[in-house]
Amino acid sequence: MGPRIEKIVAKNKVESGYCIPILSGDMKYQVTNMEGGQYVVDLGTRSCSCMRWDLCGIPCSHAIARISRRRQDPFDYVNEYYKKAAYLKSYNPIISPMPSIDQWQRHDPNPLLPPLYKKQGEPPAATSGNRLRKWVYDKFKCSKCGKDGHNKKTCGTSSTNAATKQPQIGRKDPKDKPVRQRKQKLKVARGGHNKTTTAQSHTSVPTDLLKIDVFDVVHWFLSTDVVQWFFEDSVFE
Repeated sequence: MGPRIEKIVAKNKVESGYCIPILSGDMKYQVTNMEGGQYVVDLGTRSCSCMRWDLCGIPCSHAIARISRRRQDPFDYVNEYYKKAAYLKSYNPIISPMPSIDQWQRHDPNPLLPPLYKKQGEPPAATSGNRLRKWVYDKFKCSKCGKDGHNKKTCGTSSTNAATKQPQIGRKDPKDKPVRQRKQKLKVARGGHNKTTTAQSHTSVPTDLLKIDVFDVVHWFLSTDVVQWFFEDSVFE
């Protein structure tokens, strides 16, 4: 046999060590693997319920588990197709010669073309226009006056609703919202660093106070009752 078949049989031998065969009678066995699966192996018909032996003709791991217990060679149960004798037998009588491709007989000289792809057609313009006009006619027909172009909600009230429209309760017009003015910031230099102060916090000394004479202030203070009480009282006694 070829090396490829020998590798497959050797791999199945290793996997057969995890299988436990039990004789059922008449060359049939029940094989249980370590995963809990159960398979039926028939050495007489060379088949297994896993269908691997039936498909490729090479004994599976379940069949090799029982074949090894019987001390038999698994290669004896391999299909004759994989053996050297079958290979030599296929070329034993004669190898028929074959002419070149230009001498082959052509049954249909016409080349086979791919099928034509038919695009999905669009509805005719007249049909689509009729459907559109019918839809508009049915959609905007008034149930009160029977005229087209409006419905019963806007029948005769389209001109008056615009003048007598009242604002909804609980909702405010965004245009009536007061506009908040931003405070202007003034830059004041202190200690070599620029600092910003608001216009509201910035205060200046009135110009009227700078024009007051100091002597007038002293004269007003001496004319008050507090100064007279201070000198008339017996504090210095």
